[in-house]
Amino acid sequence: MRILRPQQGNLWVLAKEHLTVESLPRRLRAADVCLSDLDDTDCNSPAKLLTSHAIGTHYWSPRWLDWAVRNFVVQRNGNGVESARWDAYVQRFLSTAERRQEAKRFFTKEQVRATLFPGVAAFYQHLPAVKVYVTRNIEEVVESYARELGFTEWHGEEQCKRVPVERYLKEHPEQQHYLVKGDSEEDFEMLEVLRSYQKRKKIESVLGIYCAQRFFKEKHNFDVEIGRDYRGLVELLNAH
Repeated sequence: MRILRPQQGNLWVLAKEHLTVESLPRRLRAADVCLSDLDDTDCNSPAKLLTSHAIGTHYWSPRWLDWAVRNFVVQRNGNGVESARWDAYVQRFLSTAERRQEAKRFFTKEQVRATLFPGVAAFYQHLPAVKVYVTRNIEEVVESYARELGFTEWHGEEQCKRVPVERYLKEHPEQQHYLVKGDSEEDFEMLEVLRSYQKRKKIESVLGIYCAQRFFKEKHNFDVEIGRDYRGLVELLNAH
């Protein structure tokens, strides 16, 4: 990959050789639809915030302590494990409407803005595409972020992200240019579906952006890599 914006802390932009500082902004502006993950892609994980604040339960609950100990033991084993632990948390502590509303109240406008990665709001303001969240987080939390960032559609608690993407493609055959953003293998599922459609000439283009925690050290098959700071992309969009 080539460097389009040198690393500066969490800010960098890397891209495959066919993308340049001139062509990448054009591709971004040409997107009809942006399909994006939420946690650790656009913001510090809301799921992790909910669990660390014991939302839906309380710190002295034996069930929460049991969950916390188990989570601590496995948390270094990757996104798949983290997703499984989050699913377990939802089933244990966020299974009722009352508890879900508690989670929704936790994510005020101020809390949402405080957790966003730098430049995220500005990036979406520059992006004319229809914006759709596809995430494993619960609907009540996703809605808070979606409304703040101008998303028109969101899909929460998606265990297999391939499914809502295929559904969206069938429902919107007029949309031809796609952008996918994510930080995990689960998000790569969305990109795989779209690349398959492109190969079969059912859509014209797809561009994948990977939001990495570490510069050029994470394995992925996306077209673009950025850090957890979107200001590099915003700079490119402003300059070209």
